[in-house]
Amino acid sequence: MAARSSRRNSFSSQEVLDASSLVGRVMELALTHDQSWMQHLAQGLAGLCDVPVVFASYVVNAHPVVEPDLASVRASGTARTNEPPKQPRRDQLSGRIIPEVSIERAAIHGLRPDELQRFFDYLADPLATDPMLDRYSVLDGSVRTRDRRELVDDHDWYRSRFVHDYKRVGGCDHCAYTTVSLGPESPSALFGFGLHTRWGDKPVPQRKVQLAEAVAIAIRPLAMRMHATHRAAALQLSARQRQVLDCFIRGDSEKEAARQIGISVHAVHYHAKALYRLLGVHTRAELAARHGGLRSPEDKRT
Repeated sequence: MAARSSRRNSFSSQEVLDASSLVGRVMELALTHDQSWMQHLAQGLAGLCDVPVVFASYVVNAHPVVEPDLASVRASGTARTNEPPKQPRRDQLSGRIIPEVSIERAAIHGLRPDELQRFFDYLADPLATDPMLDRYSVLDGSVRTRDRRELVDDHDWYRSRFVHDYKRVGGCDHCAYTTVSLGPESPSALFGFGLHTRWGDKPVPQRKVQLAEAVAIAIRPLAMRMHATHRAAALQLSARQRQVLDCFIRGDSEKEAARQIGISVHAVHYHAKALYRLLGVHTRAELAARHGGLRSPEDKRT
């Protein structure tokens, strides 16, 4: 893996001007309650950093990262008699537990509809793990920025099922992530960007990754405020809307959701339209991709 450089690149006056202009436009959109601010940010960052594909997303650790007390689990009777407790996945380098990460909301620029579908397929596949995200998720710091080669070497990357089944089919290759934490009130929540090159293209230059980091830091106050607003809106969902939301996040169709909940398909469709309107989406796939982090804690089924 490539060594991490401590040297920071200085930006040109034009880069600073363009980045400031992008942040200003995004702030204006958000102040007018325009839900397109994240999409505008992803599109603008693609131009600013000269990369074809950008993900702007809120990411949360679905469960706290703690060492399991297996003796307590067995004593409490929560594990079946002949079934050992589920072991957490660990990072091979650090030995730290890899948290269960979910994408709460996302805006994606640069993917065709068929490529976007591969992303949705990845989110719905419980066996598909991103080796870059696994290593990235155990990092510390309120600001985290890494190029893929700093965390996963080419051998492991190109031999992984994730790259073979999803990245390559989806037309993407190298990537770099930069995220900022959303403060003590949301300690497990992050906001940031994924910069992705097309298959066979060169990695994103370090200078551009650092420019994306600077934008993420500048946008953090807005991201924190919008995150709090979004979570508050989610708490206003009715009990039935939350049941339908849980079903859609799991990948159920409207017919399957109706059977699970015990209501008519017509009723599920009615609640679905309300969810689309409240959460600013248009399809079940978009709902699951952008709002997976809103799944109810009491919903234990997978």
